[in-house]
Amino acid sequence: ANILPCMIDGTSVALPNLGITIRTARSGPTGPGLLAVRSERLRIGGDPLPNQVDGTVTDSAYAGDALAVSVRLADGTVLRVKRALSDGLTAATIEPGTTVRVSWQPEACMLLPP
Repeated sequence: ANILPCMIDGTSVALPNLGITIRTARSGPTGPGLLAVRSERLRIGGDPLPNQVDGTVTDSAYAGDALAVSVRLADGTVLRVKRALSDGLTAATIEPGTTVRVSWQPEACMLLPP
């Protein structure tokens, strides 16, 4: 899972290192915590989902039925995103250095204690 430090306030979660606030489906205890999102729940491109963050692709690797893409965020954190190969490897490939928007649904968020 991708894990990011956060500040929790109900279902509103601030990611202070990135300067953004995202929404979760479940509330967590107020205060510092960790946000976990599984790589297969993240999306690159397509219609944007409620939670979004921009980054730069650093690399990608074939992983069976998916392409594992690494995206470096503004604070240096690297998110791992799994892209389905339903349209083939060529369609899923993103060149390193490409700026992308990663998005996910509030239901994909898991809040953990620090």
